Order: sequence, then structure tokens, then C-alpha cells
Amino acid sequence: MKVKVSVIIPVYNRPILLRRAVKSVLAQTYQNFEIIVVDDGSSEDVTKVVHGFHDERLKYIRHLENKGAAAARNTGIRIAQGEYIAFLDADDEWFPKKLESQLQVFESGSSQLGLMYGGYIVVSKDGKMIRAFRPQCKGWVYEDLLLGKCIKTTSTIICKRVVFEKTGMFDELLPPTEDYDMWLRIARYYAVDFVKGPLAKIWISGGNISADMKARLMAKERLVKKLEPDLKTRKRAYARHHFELAVLYLHEGLWTQAKREIWTAVRAYPHPQYLLRFFAIGMGEGFYRKLTSLKRKVRW
Repeated sequence: MKVKVSVIIPVYNRPILLRRAVKSVLAQTYQNFEIIVVDDGSSEDVTKVVHGFHDERLKYIRHLENKGAAAARNTGIRIAQGEYIAFLDADDEWFPKKLESQLQVFESGSSQLGLMYGGYIVVSKDGKMIRAFRPQCKGWVYEDLLLGKCIKTTSTIICKRVVFEKTGMFDELLPPTEDYDMWLRIARYYAVDFVKGPLAKIWISGGNISADMKARLMAKERLVKKLEPDLKTRKRAYARHHFELAVLYLHEGLWTQAKREIWTAVRAYPHPQYLLRFFAIGMGEGFYRKLTSLKRKVRW
């Protein structure tokens, strides 16, 4: 039987979490899939988990060194046999009808549809729900994506394999924003749809690269440069991305660069949030830190 869906799970250590993720795929109501586990140079033994399932649909490939999630996903895409590619992070899990509900929309949708995402819930380490995400954007969503709307997690994504022939692979120089960059590139050429869900459970487990502020700063600098031609013709999006870059500079104590980016955002689109930050920075580092200590009372 021809494989319909290739499920790509990149993993780096934490084999117990991987077991939970794989089990959630095997429990799907739609069963025509392969699971590709890409071990991104783990120092812990991941193979025991993979081989413990005794399922021929489960494939394992290992990087000899840690290359990052983007490289792991690219490895999975290259060997995938499915008409559709679905992504699941090793510390997350799917609800049983995830694939079935999304494939139904794909099969009945427009030929221009290339990517689908969905709703999800975020849970703490002890399994308590923290918040829920309900999707809203569909169709030609490139403009919405530039403004930070729509897709918030990789673990609900499924897309047609052919989209990667048009857009290329994940940018391995952009962690931890390589997924956002990928969805932007897909949205340039294809329509997007969603299933309200929830389709996935996103666990807050720590050890995530998104917590590395230096990595986020470097990725954001590269992404802004990459998007600059499009951003210059879209003032709101242009201001938003330069503002976010300024915030990352502030976290790293790079005040000169932060002032430059805040001023760039204000000139393009003088949103009150940007103006407040610009004013706070202008009053000096001491004032700024005192004001940000009240962040629960002041909306940034």
C-alpha cells in the first residue's frame, strides 16, 4: 500500500518523551502513514524506544552530530515517501483524529491548498492545561503571517510534499525561527487552511532552543534581513519585526542597537507599544528596568 502521510519526528535526547509522541501517532484513526524518527546526535539511547514498538512503519535515522531541528526535518523530508508531510516535535503529542480530520479537508479542498495547521492546547509538566490556541487565518495568509498571526506551532502542521519542490527546505541557519520562515515561504505560493481542533497537546518541558536568547537574536537578525524587501512595502509588518529585534537586543543589554531598532519601528508605524518602549529607553537604563519590572501591570 502506498504511504499517504510521512510523519517526521526530530529528537534530541529525552527518549521517554519520544515514546509518548510516537504512541500518539500510532493511535491515529487514520493509519496509512510512516513515522520517520530523526535522531539529531542524541547522547541518550533513543534506539530502544524506536525498536520497542516493533512496527515496520517506524523508521530511524541518526545524525552523527547535533545539527538542529531544521536539519533533522530536512533529513526526514528527503527520505519521506508520503504524499503529505506532517511534523511532530518529540515532546508533543497528537489527539487521535489529527490526521483524519486534516486529510478530509485536504481531499475536499482546492488544489491551491498546500499547508494546513490546527488548534492545540498547551499543558504544564504535570499535564494541567495552561492555554488553548484556536486558529483563525486561512486562505492566502502571507500578510497575516508577516504580522505574527496564524501558525504558532510546528506540531499541528501537515503539508503536501510537492510544496518543498517550490519553496526549498528549512533554513538551517535560522534556529529557532526556521519553522516561521518555512511557513512564510509556503504561504507565498499556496493557500492555507486549518482544523479548529484541538489537534495536538503541546507540553512545556524545558530544554527548548527558543529559550536561548542569543540564538533567537541571531536568527531574528538573519530573518529580518531575509524579509527586508517584502517588509519595506508593508509598514506594520516592517515595524513589528524591527520592534521584536529591538526587544531581543534589550535582553542582551545591547542598548545602542535596541534604540536604533525601536526608532526604526516608531518611524514606520507609531504604535503606542513602540512609543512606550522608545520613551522608556530614552529615559535611561535604570528607568527602563524599573518600568519593565512592572510588566504585569503595563501592557508591552
